[in-house]
Amino acid sequence: MKRFWMVLSCLALLPLALHADTINLGGTNLSFRSPPGYVPASEKKYGPVLAVLKKAMPENVLVREVYVEKGIDEKYGKEANQMLDDYVVVTSNSQSDGFLVGLKDFGELKDEIARAQETMQTAQARDRVNQHLGKTTDGAMKIGKVRNMGVLASTDTQISFMAVMTQSASVDGELLTFDQAFVSTTLLAESKVLSVNHYRTVRSEEDVVRFKSEAPMVVAGMGFKEGAAPGVTESRPSSESGQASSAMPSGSFNNLLLYVLVGGIIALVIFRFRKRGNPKAPAAAASPAKPERSPDFPTIENSATSVKIGENPDKKDNSPSHPGPNDFGRNK
Repeated sequence: MKRFWMVLSCLALLPLALHADTINLGGTNLSFRSPPGYVPASEKKYGPVLAVLKKAMPENVLVREVYVEKGIDEKYGKEANQMLDDYVVVTSNSQSDGFLVGLKDFGELKDEIARAQETMQTAQARDRVNQHLGKTTDGAMKIGKVRNMGVLASTDTQISFMAVMTQSASVDGELLTFDQAFVSTTLLAESKVLSVNHYRTVRSEEDVVRFKSEAPMVVAGMGFKEGAAPGVTESRPSSESGQASSAMPSGSFNNLLLYVLVGGIIALVIFRFRKRGNPKAPAAAASPAKPERSPDFPTIENSATSVKIGENPDKKDNSPSHPGPNDFGRNK
């Protein structure tokens, strides 16, 4: 009987072993699990999409892994009007990858992130993102209003913040808009700094509340070994990194908001590939039309930005809660 329970325990752990991942940051191998309920976005299946995402990322930001919600992944390429509605992007910064970071320096980094996230809904932040997207997507994609929901959690080894943003894309002269929430978590794992950015399409305030409660569990389920590596009290270069300087470059995460907001474009990239009939992208069952929102889609006022969840931000109207095309990037 004892042997039976031992075998059963091993079988229970087998799925975790099958979904174990490893990334190398400056000579340090970080082992973790795929987010529960998500699968890796393979190069074979999502190659063109991943290429656009990597190209759109700011300098020094490296896309380490992308995971897609399992149900969405199973339908990918089989249904029309499909976007990537739920996915996770793991990134690191090449400037910090070569350093072993101590808790003190990570604490200072957390303070920088807390200050930076407060600027997300300013005109300057949106203009900067849209200027970057204009270059990398030929002006086809941009973000609109950003509703900052602030810091969700902060511990010695991680900090996470959340926002809801409106995105739009021009597809063959048609304007597609949707609302997307994201939770960005920057964490210290074995003295390495990385970010886990979770994106999900939202269609109501209930969706926003649900995502806010579920996103932290996704990061926790990845099982990173958080904290400083043994013997690391102050930040220093990794022995394998070849870094000449003993101090981590200041401002290494100055582009944090830029790459977090830019990471949301992947949801629209798939729709554009399908619409334009890109031969490298998996073909849909039929030529997709512009997705329509659910008939019972609520229009609940967003008090932070005067944007209503489910509302087209490019609808021409003089009302403050119905910004026109020229209102993208304008601070209300």
